[in-house]
Amino acid sequence: FKRLDYAPQLFFARGVSHPRLIALVGQDAESSLGPAVFEPRVNAEARRFAKLFAAKWTVAPGLPAAEGYAAGTVLAAGVRSAGNIDQERVRAALAELEINTVFGEYRVAPENGAQTGSRPVLVQIRRGRPQTGKPQLPFPPWGERTLIR
Repeated sequence: FKRLDYAPQLFFARGVSHPRLIALVGQDAESSLGPAVFEPRVNAEARRFAKLFAAKWTVAPGLPAAEGYAAGTVLAAGVRSAGNIDQERVRAALAELEINTVFGEYRVAPENGAQTGSRPVLVQIRRGRPQTGKPQLPFPPWGERTLIR
């Protein structure tokens, strides 16, 4: 974009909040928007999980750890609700289940299983770090950007 002097109204990419992207792109990542990979500040469950994970493994949890934990949380609640591990009973219990996870609320549409509870957290790169809150738009033209010190 910079080489072509192209600055769209906004730039949205899935991997925007990944530390490696910011390290590779540097200053040019500023103002980019995307979903948070895993954001411990989303809710109390996410904060609790991040704290316990870091205490055990001495590193912050990444997306795979959070996804695995959320899947286990939902499945365990579904099995408890079903009363056993019969596949059809667990499937029916999961369709009715509403539970908080590290990603927000788990709730699905019973007719097709589409997630209707959780919403991704939007981040924007500001001062070299993913920040939540209202995004600053439009994407500034390249010539109007200031260097981050």
